[in-house]
Amino acid sequence: MFCYWGGRNYAKTHMQWLFRLNRRNFVLMRFGGFAADKYEYSGNEQKIITYEKFTPNGPIVERTKTNTYNDEELDLSMDDVERNPEKFVSEYNYLDRRLSPTRGFWGRDKPNKRGKLYSIFDQPGKTWEHLLFDKWSDIEMMIPREYILGVKSFDQWKETRTADPYPPFIEYLKAQKHYYPYKEDILDHTITALADFNPPTSGESWGVEIRDLKHAYEINKEIVWSHLDHHIWINRELEELLQYNNIDYEYFNIDDDQWNETFGGQRNISRRRSVAYGIDYYDQENPRFIFMKKISEEYIETRGLTDERLQGRIKDKI
Repeated sequence: MFCYWGGRNYAKTHMQWLFRLNRRNFVLMRFGGFAADKYEYSGNEQKIITYEKFTPNGPIVERTKTNTYNDEELDLSMDDVERNPEKFVSEYNYLDRRLSPTRGFWGRDKPNKRGKLYSIFDQPGKTWEHLLFDKWSDIEMMIPREYILGVKSFDQWKETRTADPYPPFIEYLKAQKHYYPYKEDILDHTITALADFNPPTSGESWGVEIRDLKHAYEINKEIVWSHLDHHIWINRELEELLQYNNIDYEYFNIDDDQWNETFGGQRNISRRRSVAYGIDYYDQENPRFIFMKKISEEYIETRGLTDERLQGRIKDKI
């Protein structure tokens, strides 16, 4: 088993696609801690087992969705952006002009049909160790979050610079292999991060109404810069947490495209929107793309950004 780390916009979805296409069991801890999903395969059967909690101190409950796919159907089932664009209205994208005034942390303020969700990872590790050591004992990969390293949020880590990990979790993690992704092509990565700039969310944070990315840039460049800073900051904080817990890891350069060679698997995913493909996915003659490239270059120069990894903090202004 290995862990694939990384903050927002570091090709975790691409890794999920790769494992799903090759029918390999894995677990994804969702952003915000409000759920975890286990993908489990047997022959042509795919099970997605979701773990959730509906009261602050209540039990973790499971729900299972089962589908049967041949290889071609399985590939198509993952292409949600192309097949079901209406499902992605919560994801703003400047190039596609997709807008949503309601985007927020998954499940935090908006109850789903089964009720309001609470983090399954904010209680002591003893309350959810059965997931890692029993329910997930047959997985080949985990895409973890900071909770397993002993912090409830990055804000807590930022303030205290201390973590309180559950010792059995750390002992378990030290016995696994860990990969830490990064993008060597910083301009490419900055452009893809700009495509997901969210006007309502950023506007709420800054106390202004924002129409789109261009409007935010014209009002105050720091609104845009802070969005980009946050992507890099989260990734570096997670890397620092690994070091804090003395967990060894290897860097994985997303731009090398060595996915199957590094992680195994016979089938490669079809080309779709992904950080792994970066700007190659976009129409580079699109005026909005040209604008994003221009301000990305400005951001990189302004911040002195040369390396997105933790070691880059020595030289830049993030």
